[in-house]
Amino acid sequence: MAKEQKPVQNPAPAPDASAVPVSPKSYRLYISLGLAGLILCQMIVLWLLLPSRNSIQEHTGSDPPPDVTQSSEPMVEISLQKDPFKVKQLRDEKTENLSLRMYVVVRKKESSKFTRQYEQSTQRVIDCVSNILYASSRAERQEQGRNAIKERLKKGINDVLGTPLVQEVLISEYSFSVDE
Repeated sequence: MAKEQKPVQNPAPAPDASAVPVSPKSYRLYISLGLAGLILCQMIVLWLLLPSRNSIQEHTGSDPPPDVTQSSEPMVEISLQKDPFKVKQLRDEKTENLSLRMYVVVRKKESSKFTRQYEQSTQRVIDCVSNILYASSRAERQEQGRNAIKERLKKGINDVLGTPLVQEVLISEYSFSVDE
């Protein structure tokens, strides 16, 4: 008689050592480490690609504004008025006195155009400058804040003239005081 053969079942496969079950917390850790590594790589690439501030200053030699130093065109300084601009203002029971003489820097080839437009709108430019100086804060009037005033003056004068002729505003004979 023939023996009945039972189907042979393969025993369960042996667990693979490389397929160790990982908990969900471990996945979060791996994802966090991967993102941190990616960000670090991006920062290194940007550090290598972007020039440092020191190397930019070495090429320009000093700290003049970039729009003036990058231009190879000759520039001229033009005084806005003979007398200095003066603002006297009462704030917090203290009188603030501001006096400054101002020049604008324009491209030499545009100086006649600037002079012509300035002659047509002198009072509007002077009013604009006075309004900007009057609206400036005490912090802006002090030494470290003067650049903010100069940028607003440049923008305001160019707006009044209708074209961006002023490249930079220079301030000389600057005097700011607060009287009790």
